[in-house]
Amino acid sequence: MKKLSLVGLGFLFLLVFSVVVSAQTDSDFLSLLTNASTENNFAGKSSSKLEIIEANYLTGLASDNFGISTSSAYFLGEMKSEKALFPLMKIFREAKSDGEKLLAAWSLLKIGDSRGVYLIKSEIENGKFNVMLAWLYYDHSLKTKGKID
Repeated sequence: MKKLSLVGLGFLFLLVFSVVVSAQTDSDFLSLLTNASTENNFAGKSSSKLEIIEANYLTGLASDNFGISTSSAYFLGEMKSEKALFPLMKIFREAKSDGEKLLAAWSLLKIGDSRGVYLIKSEIENGKFNVMLAWLYYDHSLKTKGKID
């Protein structure tokens, strides 16, 4: 019985520790996004931290690992990365799962470039959509234009 309680206590400690570390890591990540100070990258060129992060996410977007590519797509949308427009459009067109397609659509709408928005709109108009994709587009249209096209 003592062993079981010690194992439970150890597990609880690890859980609390991981929550504290993850909260600290999230704030560090947000500070990286907001503090775009310059530093030297591997090529010796001076670039901002934001550009380095964006380049890493663009590399992750091309990964075969589903988790890495989808999380990269999410964060590129959050960053409103114009460089991610065409890779995200490719993912949207060639997505194997609805979740991947919705995430690419969400990121394209977050970026807000008219080419990406038009791709999503034409997909909906051609009848090749699911309800969630239409909801994302209509929500974006209402927020940006105040009306649905």
